[in-house]
Amino acid sequence: MADDATRWLCSLCTTDPGLKDRIEDEHTEATCHFCGRHGLAMPLEDAADLCHGVFTKFFGLTPADPDVFERLDPSWERHGEAPRDVLVRAAGVDVDVADELVGCLSDDYGYRAVRDGDEDPYGPEARYEAIAADDRTFQDEWLALQLELRERSRFFNSEAEDILGRIFGGLESLQTFQKQPVVVTIPPDDPDAVFWRARLFMTQSEAEDALVDPAGSIGPPPPQKARAGRMNPAGVAVFYGSQDIDVCLAELRPPVGSWIVACQFRPLRPLRLLDLPALEAVYEEGSYFDLDFGTRRERAAFLSTFCTQVARPVLPGEEDLGYLPTQVIAEYLADKLHIDGMFYPSPQAGGDRHNVVLFHRAARVRQQLPAEGEEQTGQIEVLEEGIEAVVRVTRMPPAQVAAEKAEALELLDFPGEAWLSQWPAVAQPEDPRTETIEVVAGSVYVNYVFAVTVGAASTKVSYFDVSDWP
Repeated sequence: MADDATRWLCSLCTTDPGLKDRIEDEHTEATCHFCGRHGLAMPLEDAADLCHGVFTKFFGLTPADPDVFERLDPSWERHGEAPRDVLVRAAGVDVDVADELVGCLSDDYGYRAVRDGDEDPYGPEARYEAIAADDRTFQDEWLALQLELRERSRFFNSEAEDILGRIFGGLESLQTFQKQPVVVTIPPDDPDAVFWRARLFMTQSEAEDALVDPAGSIGPPPPQKARAGRMNPAGVAVFYGSQDIDVCLAELRPPVGSWIVACQFRPLRPLRLLDLPALEAVYEEGSYFDLDFGTRRERAAFLSTFCTQVARPVLPGEEDLGYLPTQVIAEYLADKLHIDGMFYPSPQAGGDRHNVVLFHRAARVRQQLPAEGEEQTGQIEVLEEGIEAVVRVTRMPPAQVAAEKAEALELLDFPGEAWLSQWPAVAQPEDPRTETIEVVAGSVYVNYVFAVTVGAASTKVSYFDVSDWP
């Protein structure tokens, strides 16, 4: 039963969904002090305590006096909003409700502040500004994750999984300031949905062989040849590429005199990709009075800097440990969130140019086998004005194909065949993945590396005598 001497604030006197829920969660019915309606309500003093928590966590008092530069401005006024204006906006209440809430806050907290020689934080001269979210908790967890993986336990790590769950949980629902999702879907029928991939060859003959079978030669390698990369451990093949061929060339870090064969791939099904650079603009909306809004806001602040950490260059020789955290992230996104890959900044190309990686499950390429009786040969010619590359196709007449097939079958019919049949054939493991990408016809390019350009910051060394004797 409500106390008649208590001033009550009902859930209908606020438009903020978080504060409305907090009032209704009290399950107390009373007559509202402001609108006179009878319904679910909360004592005004309790509502003021909730508001104090909002001020403490999300807002800060601005300086009461101008700094040395601002003193030169005769029209200087204190920055920020009055407590009443903050509550009108943040709590969704009318001015009269906000005034009484501020009065309660000043009675509860102003006296102690003034007694200690400080300003009344809810007095008529107080002004507030929103403060940036503090992401130290998530930064500490990210550092702890890296330490755990590098120095303690790399496999079956439940602690790492818990940290990744707190960082990436609900990733699909996150949006940027412009209401753009951070997990995007790439449709297979989009003509612009193509990815370049390139491979480095040391000799011209190796590059010529790659022209014949770009799907097998330029696509992801077989497991036994898959080296560790930023998003994959050794033995797990993924697709690294870019929407810009120049980025592919830069990522290979090719030596002068080498050859690069590149081609385009397109998806065969919709691909769900994490747009890592979009995390820099991720934005969390919600009520200041939601119990988890502060944590969600802090996570958004951490994710806004996460892109830079993931794309940080790793020096040669440090790949085993340097790539370990991002490899674990890729595995978590693929297995737990069913994301097919991600866009991320190119450490080698720099600027706003991006790489794309398709995780193992989405990295199987549709093979392009030659027709029966068809033989292909790649040829590269070095000319004065550049290079020329062709694939020559030779087709045998159908009768010759049939004759050679019959001859091959006759060769198999020898006395030892029955003896050999006693031994079971060695079964090759089947790839359980579905074909996800294919080579775009006519998109193969050959590049000869005759020079390499380096982008670097430079400064002249200065010398100073710092001796402490004359």
